Amino acid sequence: RTRYVDLREADIKAMGYTKKDEKKLIGQLSLLGRSHDPQTVYVKDKLERDDIIDITDFDVVAYQKGIMEAALKEACSVPMEIMEKCCEAIDVIEIFAKKGSVIAISDAGVGAAFLKAALEGASLNVFINTKSMADREYADALNEKADKMLTIYCEKAANVFETVKNRLR
Repeated sequence: RTRYVDLREADIKAMGYTKKDEKKLIGQLSLLGRSHDPQTVYVKDKLERDDIIDITDFDVVAYQKGIMEAALKEACSVPMEIMEKCCEAIDVIEIFAKKGSVIAISDAGVGAAFLKAALEGASLNVFINTKSMADREYADALNEKADKMLTIYCEKAANVFETVKNRLR
């Protein structure tokens, strides 16, 4: 658990902190330096040796880019999984369309149409997220995988739909 602490100069002096380069232990809090007032420090309830961050050295932009990259990768995981499940279902529907009862064959055609639409829709979510990724190698690998699924399974779904339509007419 982290709590926010804003230490003003008067509070720090009352705790025994003196300016300059010397380090002074203040309870559980060790300040590493002081450049201006107020000094903002983030502390945990239980401090470990490396818990205190010198905020003057903290690269906020790099940190935010790292968070954004992780969020983009996570945002791609769900639509990629949807695409994989659509592909599996298209394989099953393809068999059902060939061997299924004529009475229920329209369900295979409807399923193929829906799965094709879901596959294409999920791919758009992948592409919008990979476009913003800094890790181009990872983004290109996801795009290639998505393109391969689109090429193979959109054609399969269209063929299933046409097969069902022709059987019903």
